[in-house]
Amino acid sequence: MVSNPNPVTKPVPAADKAGGLLRWGGRISFWGQLLAIAAASSLLLISMLSRRLDDSPNSATTGLTIFLAVCGIIVLGVNTFLAFRCTRLARQMQVPQTGSLPPKPEVLRLLEVALLVALGGVLVTLIGTEIGAISLLARAMTQPQGAAIYEPTKTIRVLDVVVIVTGGGLAIAHLLNGGLNYFLLKRLS
Repeated sequence: MVSNPNPVTKPVPAADKAGGLLRWGGRISFWGQLLAIAAASSLLLISMLSRRLDDSPNSATTGLTIFLAVCGIIVLGVNTFLAFRCTRLARQMQVPQTGSLPPKPEVLRLLEVALLVALGGVLVTLIGTEIGAISLLARAMTQPQGAAIYEPTKTIRVLDVVVIVTGGGLAIAHLLNGGLNYFLLKRLS
């Protein structure tokens, strides 16, 4: 009788359930962040390309707002990679070979790092959004009410508002990702 050197074994039920939860969370996080990156990148690209070089004195704050929004997109990209890594670990947990299970501390550490990266992204994008909002508020308060504005440098441009809205959207994406990572961390620990 010939013995089969690779017998098919069933996955560990607890690891299979945890792997399913991690795969579900990783996929939602991955695709949601990819959509947020695409939307924010396109809005920021449009606003950067349409920005004049001889803008008002508040252009430094607008430039800082754009820079921090780009940093938020980069942080979201890092978190997208971590979400992809979660799906790979979930696949390892669901294969029918018990010897290939990733250690639980490794999975929990990945979720902790993803949570910290998401919180860092929230901080960066909220600081950028707040700087831009304060700049626009200051510009709006220096304009006379009801009078015609003859200096184009004193006008509030729509693209400055788009940069602020983009930063707010990035902060929401980071918050949702952090919430999902926290949920997965609590469920799997």
